[in-house]
Amino acid sequence: RDRGQAGLAQLPAAGGGSPGPPGARLGVGLEKGRGRGVWRTGVRGCEARASEVNWPGPFDLVCVLPQAKFELITSEASYIHSLSVAVGHFLGSAELSECLGAQDKQWLFSKLPEVKSTSERFLQDLEQRLEADVLRFSVCDVVLDHCPAFRRVYLPYVTNQAYQERTYQRLLLENPRFPGILARLEESPVCQRLPLTSFLILPFQRITRLKMLVENILKRTAQGSEDEDMATKAFNALKELVQECNASVQSMKRTEELIHLSKKIHFEGKIFPLISQARWLVRHGELVELAPLPAAPPAKLKLSSK
Repeated sequence: RDRGQAGLAQLPAAGGGSPGPPGARLGVGLEKGRGRGVWRTGVRGCEARASEVNWPGPFDLVCVLPQAKFELITSEASYIHSLSVAVGHFLGSAELSECLGAQDKQWLFSKLPEVKSTSERFLQDLEQRLEADVLRFSVCDVVLDHCPAFRRVYLPYVTNQAYQERTYQRLLLENPRFPGILARLEESPVCQRLPLTSFLILPFQRITRLKMLVENILKRTAQGSEDEDMATKAFNALKELVQECNASVQSMKRTEELIHLSKKIHFEGKIFPLISQARWLVRHGELVELAPLPAAPPAKLKLSSK
């Protein structure tokens, strides 16, 4: 494939699935199949209970809610498996580390190990809830408790996106060893034919997906209950984090545009600082016309609408 066209920006939007085999490691309890076995037994049990009481729409009311919670746990386990590939196989590669400078390595992988550690602690707490009561386990309070930790790792990682993309493309073009080493690593069966960029984009996808999973739980929780209140708090906390991440990415891109612009223009006299968080580039493009205003001496600049 053409690596020059395989940048991070061309990967699926946040919220997509995580790469990893169907049999991905599911953590301590679920790894041995114990959690899955208990879950299947629980589903059959709740179907039987619903049939006995002749409850209208029984399966939706009795089983879909725990199933939505279980999806959050299993998807987190699959996500961690994929992060392990990124951290262990790519970041842990001695050959790749040897050909990268310390700064390039930091910009390329950012806080990925910290993201993985945070998710592992999150999954451990989720599994403990599942093992305690497979039908009536709660997860939203666990999500809410971990939101501060999510913010500490996800916000810096997402904000680093611009440096990550630029570093990746620059290494492909300027580091003669990087493309070959990367190709050999990506050919490993553990990658399942997925490029490094597919793994680097995972945290962007996961934080949005997590919000959607909690929203799905909230929709299936009894109205007016304590569980609904907790699910609402967890959803709002994740929603706020996603919005903060998006705003941070946008702010970083605006600053990058101003830095790039400041290198292209020069003023003879002293003017206000061009680079500022309070300023951003509104429009850019080629100058197509220079015409004086009818009522004022200064020239009017017309730009294309790019």
